Amino acid sequence: MYFKNLALLFFCLLFVSAAQAQTSGKMRNSQIDRENSQRQIKELKESVLLVRMRTRQPLIDALLKSDRTDEAKKVELEQLKKNQEIIAAFDKYFDFCPVFFFRSDYSNFVKKQQLDSVVFLNDTAGVDPGIKITSELFYIAEITALGKDTATFEEGTYLVRTEDGLERHTQYGGGGNSGFEALIFKSSAFYQLRRPFPYYSRTLQSLPIMRRSFKRVIQRANEALHYYYSKVY
Repeated sequence: MYFKNLALLFFCLLFVSAAQAQTSGKMRNSQIDRENSQRQIKELKESVLLVRMRTRQPLIDALLKSDRTDEAKKVELEQLKKNQEIIAAFDKYFDFCPVFFFRSDYSNFVKKQQLDSVVFLNDTAGVDPGIKITSELFYIAEITALGKDTATFEEGTYLVRTEDGLERHTQYGGGGNSGFEALIFKSSAFYQLRRPFPYYSRTLQSLPIMRRSFKRVIQRANEALHYYYSKVY
């Protein structure tokens, strides 16, 4: 009986110790998240935001190759109109920091910090070689599907076919993946930021009745950034 009680006591002590360690780990991670987010919001405020714009060029090229010129032109014009709406909304409703726009086919240059090789877009979504970025520090934003929590462990990479062709994505273990569309803020290496940084603003694209305009999505993101900045600085 004595040994049975001793074994039960030992098991309880191990359980309590493990629970305390887990709680302590969560507290440390939470503190790291807060410190990172406070640094990131300050950096964004003092630097620039580069917005990645889709082109759908692989689809356009495929249509042209199949002699479906009219369809290709329609896709191109639809995407141009969408990009113009996004740029106009940023110009009118986003004032947290300076914003510049680049085509998605320049993403590799941006990831490598080779901004001199990137041709940026003007306010009508046309390429403008005269636009130059002098800031060495920048963050990324794009309207895309929300990914998994980038604080979870990395499992590897995989190829995804997108409207811009094949892209290599990082696969993470743990955490959930909502997958809904949003304006998402990322690091210069295209890593999705995390809470408490207000790192996304939903479009509600999958809910037609509640779907938000680009104006509202960008306006909400701007308000959230200002609010978080005012809380920590």
